[in-house]
Amino acid sequence: MYCENCGAKNEDAAKVCVNCGNILQEDAVETENTIPQEEIVETTVVEEPVVEETPVQDEQLMAEVNADIEKPAPSKKPFPVKWVVTGAIAIVAAILVFFGAKWIMGMFGGSGDEYAYLNRPVMFVQNGNVMMYKSNFKEPVKVGKVENFSTAKYTEDGSKVFFIYDKKLYYRDVSEKEPKGDNADSYGVKISRGDVYSFEISKKGDFVLYNRENKLYASNLKGDPISITNDVSDYSLSENGKTIVYAKTVDNEKVWYTRGTGKNDEAVKIGSGINIEAKVGDGFEKIYFVDEGNLYLKEGKKEKVKITSDVETGCLDYEEVDDKDYLFLKKATKVKYTYNDLMEDDCKDDPKDPEAPERPYQSDDEFLIEGEDGSEEYDEEAYEKALEQYEKDYEEYLAIERRNQIREDLKDVEKEVNTYTYYKLDGTKMKEIAKDLTSASGVFVTKAGESNVSKIKISSLEYSYDFNSKVDEMFANGEGGEKFLVKLDGTLIPYTLEDELQMITKDFKYVYLLEGKPEESSKGRTLVRYEITKSGLKSRKEIANDVTRCYTPDVDRDDLLVEIKTGETTVGFGLYNGKKFEKISEHISSVYDVEYVKGTVYYVEDPSNTSGVGTLKKWKNGKDTKISDDVHDFVVRKDDKVYYIKDFSEKTYKGDLYQSGKKDAIAEGVSSIGVGY
Repeated sequence: MYCENCGAKNEDAAKVCVNCGNILQEDAVETENTIPQEEIVETTVVEEPVVEETPVQDEQLMAEVNADIEKPAPSKKPFPVKWVVTGAIAIVAAILVFFGAKWIMGMFGGSGDEYAYLNRPVMFVQNGNVMMYKSNFKEPVKVGKVENFSTAKYTEDGSKVFFIYDKKLYYRDVSEKEPKGDNADSYGVKISRGDVYSFEISKKGDFVLYNRENKLYASNLKGDPISITNDVSDYSLSENGKTIVYAKTVDNEKVWYTRGTGKNDEAVKIGSGINIEAKVGDGFEKIYFVDEGNLYLKEGKKEKVKITSDVETGCLDYEEVDDKDYLFLKKATKVKYTYNDLMEDDCKDDPKDPEAPERPYQSDDEFLIEGEDGSEEYDEEAYEKALEQYEKDYEEYLAIERRNQIREDLKDVEKEVNTYTYYKLDGTKMKEIAKDLTSASGVFVTKAGESNVSKIKISSLEYSYDFNSKVDEMFANGEGGEKFLVKLDGTLIPYTLEDELQMITKDFKYVYLLEGKPEESSKGRTLVRYEITKSGLKSRKEIANDVTRCYTPDVDRDDLLVEIKTGETTVGFGLYNGKKFEKISEHISSVYDVEYVKGTVYYVEDPSNTSGVGTLKKWKNGKDTKISDDVHDFVVRKDDKVYYIKDFSEKTYKGDLYQSGKKDAIAEGVSSIGVGY
């Protein structure tokens, strides 16, 4: 098997390139904590002592590996903005899918530090090995093979990294050149022996929860791990490392529990066959769940409290913003619509019994003409025209037949759809925000009663069975209804525009949109900003033209990175700081390859089409500074240190690693930088 990225030859069974770390097989790593039912076996839990084992040799081939290229948060998320929706408002269904249950998807950043990655060491791949370097190291140190970091998770401050290698769970203090401790080997400090499937760590990295052979274990890194349960099918660890929520499967049904992380803490049953809607707080202090159509709140060891009934799975939208929790509840009511309510017959002139057109044949008299010598000849041109017209007429005949069949099939049909009432939820208290909604998900709701439901044109249906999906799509899109933005305090703001929403600022003061439809604009679109007022969107302000996309890289600043189309196949970018737009470069690979750190922008200009090599620059306060030519890739670390690969060979897919401000290379033969995430 050959790597599509660098061309290196790999074993057929390899899942990641031994040279550059590129993914060769998409199923390289499992990332979910949910275990497939067929993998669960009956076992007895025993406390698991940590056993010293012989380190895997360096020449072992990498298996099930994923060398992620690290970028700051904006580069890893396609939608990293203050309150962002990168789905067309005209296609609200896409927005609803985008939001899901956790409707702002951490776009405010919660209580975490989005610049925490700056504290991490530089991790890079050299000859199939992962190397670590910090500015206070004399030289890089080897920390293992690439597969070590396929599952890597850093603590919030970047001081520790946890990973699975050869099915063993490790952690490593990144300030140490060599791992230290009783269970340390050349890779790190061993937490668990083999067959670890997945794990979670606390924010500080002082507690780890892991699944070993479908048995759940926990460790505080100080003593022996403790067993939590066997037959685990799902689990999660709170950010503060104090609470565990997990599920066991009994008789094909998930039974959910919660417990503290202390050795002597007891498990408390939440319920069987329930759906966890939200785990609120750094310590999962409040757990909301749906059981048989009822919404409950479970707090610690207290008895569950019923909040309301007649709810469905996925009824809660939850987000933490600036250490505050916001929950919104939607309750569905079934409403029936008839054919006449939902259909527009835009082909009323269709005959009830259309006659099929007659097919022309070459032997027909009308295609026989007299030749120059008086004999009969075949008029091919006339026949071809007649055949073409027949095919059109026949298609129309079939369309009329289908429409008549649709009319007959649907004339007595009643379609049942959900309408919603939306509430703001505070503990167990419900405050109604809006009712009679056809869609409700997070930042958007749509009001629509029978009088203003959009209708489906019969010409848009191919067959009768298309009707249901069209209606569902129409209601999901909120077509024909009044759209509103929902503020975190529950206030509704009228929203009448149909342009693609890019961002809503954290203070809910402004909204940014791209005007026009993507398919109708070959040069890009116009980025505009509106002020959000109680009565709706006001004061349109044009920001930039020829825009392809944009995002906010820092949730607490007004800066907006904007990608613009500068040629047939090229894009550039600029920065809007809330007051003015400045174009920074005419040619980059993508705005998502730009790194932004508190007002400073780093980027590679004029990258080649094949290797991406270009000039690495730093932009700050309107001024460009060149860092280096011939740069292939880079990462930024604290104190304005930039690490980059230059002198890159497309033949070997390797280059040399440098640090800004230093003349000599840190390492040679480097294929990728920023391993782990």
